[in-house]
Amino acid sequence: GIQGLDLLGRKVLLDRGRALGVLVARIHATAERARSLGGEAYAARLLAMTDRLIEVTQSVADGGGEPEAFAEATAYLEATGHLVIAWLWLEQWVTAHGQEGAFYDGKRAATDYFFTRELPKAGIALDLVATRDGLTTHLDPAVL
Repeated sequence: GIQGLDLLGRKVLLDRGRALGVLVARIHATAERARSLGGEAYAARLLAMTDRLIEVTQSVADGGGEPEAFAEATAYLEATGHLVIAWLWLEQWVTAHGQEGAFYDGKRAATDYFFTRELPKAGIALDLVATRDGLTTHLDPAVL
């Protein structure tokens, strides 16, 4: 929990999101390289999730520190982690492009697995952050 609060409440929102902007620029560069090598589908999925992260982050920033947004900081951390790992797998896919052998086949297979099985989980986590439903912040201590 504390790592999620630190990421969302301090690191990402610090200096008007400059650090997140640096990450996003690197993600876009990798996506462009992947597109040039025939990895349009991977690039599209990664960029769509990146856009969703930016959208949710901006919503939290605009909320001015609402407890409901920060109550889901762990979900934000999980989503960001999945996005970063997907980006790193795409970097490996780009490196493995045109290479032959089991090692490179494994990199391509792992990239496919992560993009189809794991990256979608980031969207679910970001949806939790975006809803700000107050489920955990409006609990009545008398019923716990």
